[in-house]
Amino acid sequence: MKYQGSVKEFDYNWKISKDSNAEYWTKSNPINQTQYSFRKLWLLFNDIIKKNKIKGKDVIEIGAGRGTMSSYFAEADYNTYLLDSSKKAVDISKKIFKKNKHHATFYNKLLKNFKINKKNSILFFR
Repeated sequence: MKYQGSVKEFDYNWKISKDSNAEYWTKSNPINQTQYSFRKLWLLFNDIIKKNKIKGKDVIEIGAGRGTMSSYFAEADYNTYLLDSSKKAVDISKKIFKKNKHHATFYNKLLKNFKINKKNSILFFR
């Protein structure tokens, strides 16, 4: 199959990739470069939120995949929402969140079909 970037292809790639179930969130010290990168990105987001005195506790990760960034927000008691067009990615993120006892709301939708109903939400894109 020639890759065109369709939702169907993304979902298929999530199903066949050996890395699909890899978990990059860590509560302790990172053990690899990917965990280190996500951890540093979380620290940057957290610093921006604090410096700008952002009060909202809702965060929506668009294109969430396995939800690594959302895991950091969930761990910090944010109301966390994950949006991904791939059903397989959403299923993987649900499994990871359950394992880590993180709470979130999951959406298997395209961004163009998603409506935000909350004020003061923090949005981040991947």
